[in-house]
Amino acid sequence: MANTAELMDESPGLGADLDGPASSGRAVLDTIFEIDYSQRLQSLDSPQANAYVAINTERPGAKLFALVAGLDVPTRAGVAETLTKTEGNGYLNVLAAGPALAPDGEGRRMAFVLDRPGGGRLRHPVNAGAAISERVVTGVILPGLLEGLEKLHGQGIAHRAVRPGNIFYASAEHDRVVLGECVSAPPGFDQPVAHEPLPRSLAARAGRGEGAAECDMFALGVTLVALLKGAVPTDDVVQARTALRYQSGSMAVFMSGFDPSARMKELLAGLLQDDSKQRWEVDDVYDWLAGRRSRSAPIKGLRDGVRPFEFRGARYGSPAGIAHAFAEAPDAARHTLRERGLVDWLWRSCGDKDLAARVKVLTHLDAKDRATRSSLSDEDLALVCLALDPNGPLRFRGLSLMPDGLGPLLATAIMNEQVDDLKVISQVIERGLVIEAVQQSALFSRDDPYVSTCRSHQAYLKFPGRDMGLERCVYELNPGAPCMSEMVRNYCVTTLHDLGQALNRHAGGDKVPIGRPRDRHVIAFATDLMSPGQMQAVRLGAVGATQGAEDCMGDLAFFACIQRTEKTGAMRGMARWIRSRMEPALDSFRSSTRRRRMAVALNHAVSSGNLTDMLKVMRNQVERRSDTQEFNVARSRFNYLTNENTRLQSLLGDYSALARFKGRKAASMIAFVLFVVASVLTVTGGF
Repeated sequence: MANTAELMDESPGLGADLDGPASSGRAVLDTIFEIDYSQRLQSLDSPQANAYVAINTERPGAKLFALVAGLDVPTRAGVAETLTKTEGNGYLNVLAAGPALAPDGEGRRMAFVLDRPGGGRLRHPVNAGAAISERVVTGVILPGLLEGLEKLHGQGIAHRAVRPGNIFYASAEHDRVVLGECVSAPPGFDQPVAHEPLPRSLAARAGRGEGAAECDMFALGVTLVALLKGAVPTDDVVQARTALRYQSGSMAVFMSGFDPSARMKELLAGLLQDDSKQRWEVDDVYDWLAGRRSRSAPIKGLRDGVRPFEFRGARYGSPAGIAHAFAEAPDAARHTLRERGLVDWLWRSCGDKDLAARVKVLTHLDAKDRATRSSLSDEDLALVCLALDPNGPLRFRGLSLMPDGLGPLLATAIMNEQVDDLKVISQVIERGLVIEAVQQSALFSRDDPYVSTCRSHQAYLKFPGRDMGLERCVYELNPGAPCMSEMVRNYCVTTLHDLGQALNRHAGGDKVPIGRPRDRHVIAFATDLMSPGQMQAVRLGAVGATQGAEDCMGDLAFFACIQRTEKTGAMRGMARWIRSRMEPALDSFRSSTRRRRMAVALNHAVSSGNLTDMLKVMRNQVERRSDTQEFNVARSRFNYLTNENTRLQSLLGDYSALARFKGRKAASMIAFVLFVVASVLTVTGGF
């Protein structure tokens, strides 16, 4: 256990990092990388991160750059950590990742150091540019992209940011390309709608989900179309043609007015399949490049019905297309679902008796009660859409998300204080809609561990204690995410060590902060990171706290554990803060003399910044036993004296009553005698 001498000086780490002067224009990451904020590299910016020159102090000649993210969206910290452990060709290697001093010197931001590409960007992120010949695409661009995707997919990582604006020339000769970064934003967040497979393109940007290799292959196909054609439809055009994508297939929409060679059509047909099971993989594209026979499949839409289903004047050939239309017009959908038309269409036109029966149950068509038949809740409509489009997004009250996109969507809503979205997300979790979506989707296995995770989240919302609720969900769903408490958000806290130091800095001003040092985010963040041993230490540290002192003793035990196990150094700010809230615990001692003595000892520990010493003072069992024994003796003495006083009062009461009785009796006798005397005198006529 650490003693006071070991904690007299503030530990480096977060404190030293934040103390770095902004005027220096530099930040340190992973001890050997320096980010030079005086040298911007706007040509290497990502949509959610700014680029700067980076230097490896051990290899000054290495060409590197750093991306510094903001605080509005979560990053893919887990993916970044995996990529720092391996190196590969075909993509920009991530050499380091973690919090670094912000460019303005205020707080920290998530930063990533990457290899700097030798050439420029293949395409400007906004302007499509001129068309590129098939020869260049197949000879220079495609091999480089396949090399990067093959390496990433082999590690179980989906890039989820394959687009023309995120491809770079590896050298000044422009003879090879590499994929850009994929860690500064949630998966698919910055992708144009056209580059997302049909189901994921319908989800909110932050809710598109982690996806898998087939998502990258679809994006690769759209990227090739964009390069060969010189442009792809804009987001608004693609969204307006969603029904056509369902009806005729994405390839028909994206290749409208474009006629490549027959061989290229074969490649694009394999990559732009809307059925992910039919979509080509990296090995298939390699076979195509080598001229070997490929497993091509005909491009077709998702039409399933023999005849179309009519809704609001439009015709839909597939249940998935109907689900999208229902989500776009929920009131009209409810009106339609009160009739048997859809059930009959699924039965007769699609021949899907199971789906027809499922929709019939969800729409209460067999209910005897007329009110039940006519009512259709938002949850009912969401389940109907899931039944019609099991691989599509979960659509509920205007929010659309893929099941594996819940984490980034929740984090983004919290970071941006989107209160309305948070209410809807809470209902999605609490009502088990994510579980339903996972179990119906072919993208997940029936026994996927994600289901048990979602069940835990239901319990968090059902029993929202201080360490439960949405706060606990967000950290479990976003491993590596920084603590989102307003007290430490600007410090980009990702470890328990940094949490302790950031809160210590927050409390280091002239005024002691108001409120508890543990809000819901701090508790949920720490609970997700703490080991069982640390959790046990916190529980033992606060056990036996008297009524009214539970919070302050719990806070002290919590941060004392962090200081001791994470070696954060002296925490004078936190000590002052916690001391300001310790009166209920001090008042639990009955002896005023002892309270004054312990307050002096507590203040001494505060001055050293040692929370463990403070905890020792407050949990001094000798003092506690002595206080209890002395109190019990005093209470016994008090009870004895009280009983004696009662007995004496009772005795005095008895004597007083006797005296009054005898007095009254004597007075009566005297009055009688006087009466007799007076009577005699009256009869005899006086003296």
